[in-house]
Amino acid sequence: MIVYGVSFVIQVCSIEEIAVGTKKYYAKLAELFGIGFLTLISINYFVQISTVRMQINIGQTNGLEQFIQANPISLMAAINMLGWTIFFGLSCVFAGLALGNAKIEKVIKYAFLANGIMMFLCVTAYLLDKSVVVFICMNLGMGAAILIATVSLCNLFKKIRSY
Repeated sequence: MIVYGVSFVIQVCSIEEIAVGTKKYYAKLAELFGIGFLTLISINYFVQISTVRMQINIGQTNGLEQFIQANPISLMAAINMLGWTIFFGLSCVFAGLALGNAKIEKVIKYAFLANGIMMFLCVTAYLLDKSVVVFICMNLGMGAAILIATVSLCNLFKKIRSY
C-alpha cells in the first residue's frame, strides 16, 4: 500500500500537467491531499511491517492492541481510515474537478468523483460503526472506481504521448 500511495501521488501530479487554466488549482489541491493520504497510510503500514511484526515475533504482545490495524478501534486503524477516507477522498474529488470535458476525461472525472463520494460514505459508516458499509465502500466501491480512473488515465496519457 505504501507503493500504491506513492504511485497515486505521482498520478495526481501528472494530472496537474494536463490541467488547464483555473483547473490547475484543483490539481494542486489533489496533490496536497494526496500527500496527506500518503503520509497517513505510510505511517500505518510501516508500523505494521516493522514494530508490530517485530513485537509479535519476540512474543511481546502487551499493549499491542492499539497498534494492530486489524483492530477496528485501534489508533492505527483510525489513522489508516483518516488517510483512506478523508484525505484520499478529497484528493480524488479535486483530481476529478481538475479534468476537462473530453470523453475520456469525463470517465476519469466521474470515477474520481464517485470514489470521493464513496470515501465520504465510508468515513461516516466507520464513525457510526457500520462495518458492512465500510467493507462495501472500501473494497468494492473504491476498487471499481480507482481501477476505472487509473486505466482510463493511462489511456489518456498514452493518447497524449502519441500527439
